[in-house]
Amino acid sequence: SVQVRDFRLYTSAGQSGTQYPSNMTSNTAPTPYVASGVGQFSGYDPYKAFDSSATSSWWNLGGNNTTNYLQIDLGQAYTIKSFRFGDGFSSYKWTGLTIQASNTGAFNGEEVEIVVTGLTPDYPNYKNAG
Repeated sequence: SVQVRDFRLYTSAGQSGTQYPSNMTSNTAPTPYVASGVGQFSGYDPYKAFDSSATSSWWNLGGNNTTNYLQIDLGQAYTIKSFRFGDGFSSYKWTGLTIQASNTGAFNGEEVEIVVTGLTPDYPNYKNAG
């Protein structure tokens, strides 16, 4: 399994500025955020990666499958300049991940793709990019 604990997007470099999303309490709250995922273990709802509880809840990807994903819909387009996520214990060594962003939700050529490589599980070990 691979755990994602507290994924955050920021409007300024260096994990500063406005933070998105605000702390989620379910996959659809608070409005307008919608968290979804494919491949997680039962009971590890996608919103748990966005609830700011880096030690007590998380989204848990089950298995070593490159087609599974975690997704957040922010409800509108924002200019994001940095992000942060915490990972937890993993049965698999992280070798990398791809983060895609779309300002239309269509993912048909307008998206931005960020590839993060060289990751290793080491909680609490926040991965940062800006």
